[in-house]
Amino acid sequence: MRLKQIGIEQQRSLIGLNVTPAKLEITNNVRRIKSANMELSTPKISGIEPPAFTLDFSALMSDFGNKSAPEFTQSAGQEASAACMQGVAKTSSDGDYLASTEFPGNRVAELQKRDNQAQEHDFNVGVTPRNPPDISWDELSIPQVKWSKPDLQLEWDEDYMPEVTASRADVEVYLQNSTKMKISVTEPNNDVYA
Repeated sequence: MRLKQIGIEQQRSLIGLNVTPAKLEITNNVRRIKSANMELSTPKISGIEPPAFTLDFSALMSDFGNKSAPEFTQSAGQEASAACMQGVAKTSSDGDYLASTEFPGNRVAELQKRDNQAQEHDFNVGVTPRNPPDISWDELSIPQVKWSKPDLQLEWDEDYMPEVTASRADVEVYLQNSTKMKISVTEPNNDVYA
């Protein structure tokens, strides 16, 4: 004997979700400059004097015999005064020699002979020039610079605020299919096979 069979088929329902996330969009407008105007002023410089130096060659030139007018006048005056004093002393000495009676012979001829003898020259050896030139320097002046700040004027474009766009999140819930249950009974087949 065969028993009846019970079959159960079950289909569960499926829940579907459609999710749209929220969106936030920010469009940033760059702030643009309509116009720019900058004025630069020239720096003011004061107190500039070029460096200078002075060379005084008067001592050097006098060593070589080239003298300035005041030095030449003073030197000539000193030489003339010395020559005058020597001339007066020689004239006085010659007069005393001629007037004296203690020297025998022709005193005029002796005096002439003494005056015409070759004179010995006095040579002096030294380093020339003995006096270096006098050099004097002016101090370098430091210039004073007055700077002024540049004047900058900017005119901006008016539309520079960011644009914000937002959309809401959306959730859609739905059933994909309905729940089903199928129960079936099958009877056994009574066919006998030999």
